[in-house]
Amino acid sequence: MIGVVAFAVFATIYLVGPSQWDAFQMRDVLRDVGWKWKETYSASAAKQELSVGMRSKNISLDIEEKDCIFVDTQNYLRVECEWDAYIYVPVLDKEYVRSFSMEMYMDRDGDKPEVAW
Repeated sequence: MIGVVAFAVFATIYLVGPSQWDAFQMRDVLRDVGWKWKETYSASAAKQELSVGMRSKNISLDIEEKDCIFVDTQNYLRVECEWDAYIYVPVLDKEYVRSFSMEMYMDRDGDKPEVAW
């Protein structure tokens, strides 16, 4: 019985862990994007920070820069990211899709970026 439970836990971590880790890493990347915008008030600099952050944290190829939409006004920046993670289960020879959605909001008067998912 313990072996079955241990196997189930290991299999879940093995299959779902990488996509969940990417989501945690994207949260940090989006915070950095918010800080960059707060520092420069430039959407272009914030987009560059997204690109650099995704590469430096080795974000999965399931997430691309085009999956994030920037809404920049002179008073705030909002970045909305949506992506699908593809999880292959070799035992079943099936691929499953897990969808993620995350949003970062930073305004001129804010003291820190807000990231929600």
